[in-house]
Amino acid sequence: MRTAVSLAFLGAAVCLSLGFGRGEEVAFSIAIPLDDKPDNKMGHVVIEYVVRKSGLAYDGRDVIGWAYQAGRRRDLTEAQLAKATKLVDSLSDSTVTLPKSKTVVLTRRTAEGKKRMVYDRRKLPAQMKELFELLGGLRFEVKDNINFNLEETEQGSADTRPGSL
Repeated sequence: MRTAVSLAFLGAAVCLSLGFGRGEEVAFSIAIPLDDKPDNKMGHVVIEYVVRKSGLAYDGRDVIGWAYQAGRRRDLTEAQLAKATKLVDSLSDSTVTLPKSKTVVLTRRTAEGKKRMVYDRRKLPAQMKELFELLGGLRFEVKDNINFNLEETEQGSADTRPGSL
């Protein structure tokens, strides 16, 4: 019997095979599904951001069972890694129930194990905007359908423009 494999694991396995942080522990990952196919279904497309505890960060488009495409790699400074970790730790728990293609899934390591938080991509917490900026910005595949639920502006309305980084 086959078991379902998480999005983050599949992407991390592909990245490891490409030499991105071989053997390094993942601090957190962000998965943005582009369709509603099952996680392990061939052709399922996910935009992934992965940050390792060493500060190695990479992102790319993972087409399950086919290819890891347009990958980017960067080394975060100690200050950037600390800030990213602080932002992730400040996020509130979320487990929205939406079609997969309308979510952003953040998985992080805690003392108790892995913690998975699912957010509505149309109303992401404000901290996610800063987190994406630290990780090199939103990728072109998703920047037009991601909105941030930012604090009230001076005009009194929240800034939720698509991809407003």
